[in-house]
Amino acid sequence: MKRILPLSVAAAAAVLGMAAPAQAHDTDDWNRVDSWTSGLRSRTTQDTLADSVGQGKATIRWNDSLTRTEVQAGASDWVNDGWCVATQLRYQVDTGGGWSQHYHYRVPAVDCDIDDGAKTSPLYRNNYPIKVRNLEARVCLAYSDGRTAPVTNPCRDWS
Repeated sequence: MKRILPLSVAAAAAVLGMAAPAQAHDTDDWNRVDSWTSGLRSRTTQDTLADSVGQGKATIRWNDSLTRTEVQAGASDWVNDGWCVATQLRYQVDTGGGWSQHYHYRVPAVDCDIDDGAKTSPLYRNNYPIKVRNLEARVCLAYSDGRTAPVTNPCRDWS
């Protein structure tokens, strides 16, 4: 099935509400760490893009007080179609003044080459005292920098 380009690349960026996604290490929300913290609750989400062009995965772990949240994502591109596959994250933060009314967005995993296997991000932990809630992931057809591709239905639903 051929992908149809929409009228504007700007419309694709509007899906994320930003011009380009920031990486998990670009702000003070997250720190890169070497290992998971034991005793945290966890869930893994995995989804395949339409037409089986790629897959994204995220493992999220947290404690009940939300003072510790950890995430690792992966992306796998399965088709040489000129596009990459990206796993995108969104979440809300509390920096001590209450929960943000907007989402922060990150793209920790992007795979653009079907010949070198899936890409897995480093493991990230929230930078306490920043708390993280409503952390969700989705897989998208994307540019190499993680921006959503300007095609019809480029992303799966947030989960």
